[in-house]
Amino acid sequence: MPIRYSKTLAGRTVRCILFDFGDTLWTRAEPAVWNRLTETTNQRACTLIQSAFPAKDFPQQDGEPLSRRFRTDLDRYIHATIRQKPGLEPDGPQAVLDVLHRWGLKGADYALGTAIFEALRVRIPESRALFHDTKSTLTELQRRGFILGVVTNRLWGGQPFLEDMYQIGFDAFFDLSNMSISADLRIRKPNPAIFMHALNKLNVAPEEAVMVGDSLRADVGGSQGLNIYSIWKPKPGKRQRELAMAHSPLYRQLNQEYASASASTTLTQDASQGAPDESDKEPLPGDDDLILANRPYDKYA
Repeated sequence: MPIRYSKTLAGRTVRCILFDFGDTLWTRAEPAVWNRLTETTNQRACTLIQSAFPAKDFPQQDGEPLSRRFRTDLDRYIHATIRQKPGLEPDGPQAVLDVLHRWGLKGADYALGTAIFEALRVRIPESRALFHDTKSTLTELQRRGFILGVVTNRLWGGQPFLEDMYQIGFDAFFDLSNMSISADLRIRKPNPAIFMHALNKLNVAPEEAVMVGDSLRADVGGSQGLNIYSIWKPKPGKRQRELAMAHSPLYRQLNQEYASASASTTLTQDASQGAPDESDKEPLPGDDDLILANRPYDKYA
């Protein structure tokens, strides 16, 4: 297949390439491995919860183990919070406390919420696999003189995440102190502020940058709003399904609702306050709101 050159790059001088992480530079481990790791962290968090509250106060079992049920309820609550305020990253420990409160377990402090949230963390080295060409691609881009940066949405950041980056060798390619991690900044793609945070740290103008990621809404839509050239890297094996989903009437409706919510989000809002009832609406399809409705693929090729 002949190489297609984009006319939109004409007149640009590209100095910097920004990357997403999940499904862009790495993918999750096999389901059996992932399930085993999450089950371990679920149980670790459950042990903390059980040590803090009397057994009589726990909600009745419905067949699902308590440890797994808490993870499920927390995931739903966080996703609902993101739906309400798409440009902000929820406060993980506060979300834990909110779910405990919904369970009728009251009186926990923020320190306990932090401990439970941290117990649920799945570490990167054992749970993700780099794509076969990740390091060779980064090495070649670095050899050609490009500045490499990171803009990624994730709930867990902080020092443990930096330790994971050192362990997998990403410190050879990225200045880890200049990564834009939504958990640390409390803002998330497609919020333009998270892209600008990375560019300001790297001293690069938007017109001199390229963003590479798997999410059309978060990576492509978010970066194009700043005139950053964007490259869509679809999730492996899922491009056709995602493209078909983009033309779904239901998806178009959900996309319009999401866009309306995103437009009303400001950086001064606190994502831990006024969290929505997650039973209100089903979450958008995909792990990271993958498809922009009514946008043909060739605009992002």
